[in-house]
Amino acid sequence: MTYAEKKGIRVVPEFDNPGHIRAVGTDPYFNEAVLCFNKDWASTVPGAFRVKGGPPTGVMDPSNEKSYELLRGIFDDFNTSFPDDMMHLGGDEVITWCFNQSATIA
Repeated sequence: MTYAEKKGIRVVPEFDNPGHIRAVGTDPYFNEAVLCFNKDWASTVPGAFRVKGGPPTGVMDPSNEKSYELLRGIFDDFNTSFPDDMMHLGGDEVITWCFNQSATIA
């Protein structure tokens, strides 16, 4: 029994997506699954990406197969790390213009 269980606490992990995935963009394998990056904008995280016209979050590309590979890996990790089958997937604060294929990055 874990510490949280002993205290009656239910821990529900969160992977906020398709927005708020800036850190994924720094991974050389998964970075092509993240839309709307601009490396040149200032950030509190050295070398981090920032979405043009919005907060430094990044947006997962639903048309890229690597997005689903990433999700499968995260879900597998959650399933082995947490006893519950519940998780929170976020879904808020998504800059939808990133899904427009004609959008450009400044």
